[in-house]
Amino acid sequence: MDLRFENVALDIDGTLLDYSHVPGENPRYNEALIDLLLKSGVREVSLVSNQGGLVFGLMSKVRDGGSRRYPSPSDFHLRLMSLIYKLKENGIRTISLRVCTFHPKGSVGLLSDAARDVRNLLYDSDFDWVVHEGPDYRKPSPLMLEDVGATVYFGDSDEDEESAKNAGIVFVRVERYL
Repeated sequence: MDLRFENVALDIDGTLLDYSHVPGENPRYNEALIDLLLKSGVREVSLVSNQGGLVFGLMSKVRDGGSRRYPSPSDFHLRLMSLIYKLKENGIRTISLRVCTFHPKGSVGLLSDAARDVRNLLYDSDFDWVVHEGPDYRKPSPLMLEDVGATVYFGDSDEDEESAKNAGIVFVRVERYL
């Protein structure tokens, strides 16, 4: 079967990367998915991801003095840039990124702080990016997928599938990459 995908958007955590967020450790990449993309002729992708856990990373940093279960904005940025480099190394260019840092259980002040920190870290990136902090863009909303013009979305969760359905585009479920 010869598959061809255009205007591909991908979830990040659990789809392209494992869920590890241990500072200083390199993430593991879903090599099988990268190979599938290459065999399918994909040379450009958009990354679309909820990152509500960043709020909890900031909360635990404040509460626990730095020991945290969730990633900080800088942890996310390091993992993201590592992923973008890995994709580029394999001939796949990241053309856009959409991130939503909103989480319904996050404190309002830290929601803004997480979004601001990610924006500051992405400031000089050479791809189109937008960081949303409000609930309207959090998946399963289709707004981030619509914004990047995706026609197919690869993800690992029911929330990803619902987002693709809400956007009226093809969804490809990827086994959660732990």
